[in-house]
Amino acid sequence: MSGPLPEILRDTGALPAPVRRMYETIYKATLTGEVEALRQPIEMNEMAASFSALRAVRAIPLIS
Repeated sequence: MSGPLPEILRDTGALPAPVRRMYETIYKATLTGEVEALRQPIEMNEMAASFSALRAVRAIPLIS
């Protein structure tokens, strides 16, 4: 890798309002430890989430 590393910004106040709102909603949901809490941010999103890949992964038997 060459050149300077990009600056990492951690100030969520600098995010556009819709992005900040989504970030805060996801963050609060993760703090609960409940997967169901992620339903609200998933449903808030403009684009419908597709979880079909998860179904495919679950269909693969685990090797023990």
